Formats: sequence, C-alpha cells, structure tokens
Amino acid sequence: MPELPELEILKDELNAHVLGRQVHEVMFPEGRDSDCPVQEWKSVIEGATIVGVGRRGKMLVLQFDSGFSLLIHLMMVGQLLLSSLYDGDPNDVRLILAFASDQLSLGQVALRFLRLVPTSELDELPELKKLGYDPMSEDFNVRVLQSTLAGRRGKLKPLLLLQSLIAGIGNTYADEIHFGLA
Repeated sequence: MPELPELEILKDELNAHVLGRQVHEVMFPEGRDSDCPVQEWKSVIEGATIVGVGRRGKMLVLQFDSGFSLLIHLMMVGQLLLSSLYDGDPNDVRLILAFASDQLSLGQVALRFLRLVPTSELDELPELKKLGYDPMSEDFNVRVLQSTLAGRRGKLKPLLLLQSLIAGIGNTYADEIHFGLA
C-alpha cells in the first residue's frame, strides 16, 4: 500500500509534471464509471487547470481552477501513470485525465475511493478532519510525538497506525519504525 513517503514522492512528481496543465478530456473506460456521477465530473474537470497538488495523510489532492478538488486514495495497489495518449481500453484503468499531448491514468483502484469536492470544503470533510499530525509537516517533532502518545497504553505499532494520531503511516513503515527502535 502506498504510504506517506511514497505519496510524498508521487505528490512531488505530479507537481513537476501536471501542475498548471489543462485537462482536455475526462474519460472513464467503459463499464468502470458506475461509482461516480460522470457528467458532474466532466463538467467540473474538463477544461479546468490543475492549480495544486497536495497530500493529506494517505490521500492525494488535485486542485483545479474550477474550484473543485479530486481526493485520491490509492488503497492497496492503486497507481497513477503519466503516459502518451492512448485510444484503447487499458486493463484496470478507472479514470483518465487527458491533457493536450499525454494523459494521467488512475488504475487498480475503484472510483468509490475518489471524491470530487469543492476545494473550499476540503477542511470540513470528515475523513480529513479526523487526521492526526502529519509527520512531514514542519510542526512535527519529537515533542509533538511525545505529547501525542502521552498517556496512551498499548503496543507501539497499533498506535502508529491510528490515522487520527499520526496521518500517513501504514503497516510497512510502522514495522520499520518498530524495528528501528528494537
């Protein structure tokens, strides 16, 4: 599962390659659009420019100049691929954002793990409001970690996995942190 470090790298790559680009077409390969209102997505994203790429916990956020943002949770094996334009129906692709000369494809994750929301409402989304500290933020340090874990009893790994305490750490990195302390 992509976790905080991988998503941080992916966010930086998206900022380098899609920030400022206009989406010419939104495509849902046939039979894979049942999890979202296609026409609404097309009306909001087609013709819009990507003005921001961010990360919140284990979710990527693409912000458009239309005033909407696309929240993407890659789940276990989801992936984003920037490639040349392709007319066929690639396996496991759920959503394609086509630019003038290439496209960003989202694959191997159901559309129900994506949300299109007004950017002004991002901070009010329950799944974002409940997120704890972001270990990549400048505000996160040893004292913050100590106060976050203070008074809590139990094993360290389950605490590290609580997204409401520390956002973005999953099984793999919780194991690595735990191993590093041993």
